[in-house]
Amino acid sequence: MKQNRSVVRTKKGIRKAFIELLGEKKNIDKISVMELTERVGIVRSTFYSHYKDISSVAREIQTEMLDYIDSILDDYIKSDNRDVSIPIKKMYLYFEEHKVDHRELFGARYGESQIIGELKDSLAMRLYEKYPFTQLEFFNNDKKFEAKFYSSIFIGLIESFLNDEYTLDEIVQFTIKLINKLR
Repeated sequence: MKQNRSVVRTKKGIRKAFIELLGEKKNIDKISVMELTERVGIVRSTFYSHYKDISSVAREIQTEMLDYIDSILDDYIKSDNRDVSIPIKKMYLYFEEHKVDHRELFGARYGESQIIGELKDSLAMRLYEKYPFTQLEFFNNDKKFEAKFYSSIFIGLIESFLNDEYTLDEIVQFTIKLINKLR
């Protein structure tokens, strides 16, 4: 369903202000709806017509990211091409494009946990449900453990990339080498 331009513009403004405030405060719990709406220049009822609460903005960004990774994983699994360089590059290009948003989200705290822990768990569950694991013997035939292992690695690599520890080409090459080793 296509949204009208006004809705898209409003949600984009809310998300932009959310990321700015998250960068300043580093904790989702410290961002208020009033402060966010003032920054965007909208009334609170407009915010609530799009989101339930502040954390739902973070969840929407997180869900979009995981859905995108999911679509790349689905395409790779369905494809006959076992060359991992294409999906890996595609994934990191997505993070390059959304670097500011995801850098703030990865570093944020929500309550007592960090968002990054939720991301690892969500990615592990998606991997567990979809990925045809090949190293089960190494993991004592524990598919969930293997999924968590890979999820932790990939979220860590993405976090390193978002923190500018590696260039796009360096992180892509490193990830490809790592995946080829783990096969």
